[in-house]
Amino acid sequence: MELDQRSEGFQWLVSFFIIFFAEAADKHKNAILLLDEPGMSLHALKQRDFRTTISRLAEQNQTIYTTHSPFLVGPDELNIVKVVEMKDRSDGTKVHNTINSSDPAALLPLQEALGYDLAQSLFTQKKNLILEGLTDYWYIEAASALLRAKKIADLNDKISLVFANTAGKVVYYATILHAQNLKIAALLDSDSAGNQAATQDSLVYTLGNPNSG
Repeated sequence: MELDQRSEGFQWLVSFFIIFFAEAADKHKNAILLLDEPGMSLHALKQRDFRTTISRLAEQNQTIYTTHSPFLVGPDELNIVKVVEMKDRSDGTKVHNTINSSDPAALLPLQEALGYDLAQSLFTQKKNLILEGLTDYWYIEAASALLRAKKIADLNDKISLVFANTAGKVVYYATILHAQNLKIAALLDSDSAGNQAATQDSLVYTLGNPNSG
């Protein structure tokens, strides 16, 4: 397949790799490379891979890039992140040496990067129990600890407890986890919200017919 028949993001990535690595080893050897919003045409997961390309480039040339994308901020690279903000033109642009800002919007990419990294922990366990809210999580954790301490029952610690915050969001968590070929079950309250969630077609399709108790 010809290069011009591939996606715009793929063409950009190939062009970037060839041009910058060639230039960094030739005319721009030992130069400081400044990149403004690189990789914007790439898929989010490809942007995460692109960070590796930038790190390789930075081995020979100091590289500084700006981004609003959380996928171009590595959660293990926060020590090299500089937060840049401009709230008032009279004050000008401020660059913070620490992860700090008076403007919450400036920290949003960092929060989203950490949130994505945290979300990946949802897919570490083969078995998952989706709960409506955080209080359900506390109740089950407390009950499990008591039963284990009394040696009455040792609940399976390989089951991940996932709370969805509301009954209406249970179906979304179930769909995402099911797409990863994980085993899932859901625990819903027997109130109107829980009953409504239990009868959603997509949730019934994913989990099977609901059982009441």
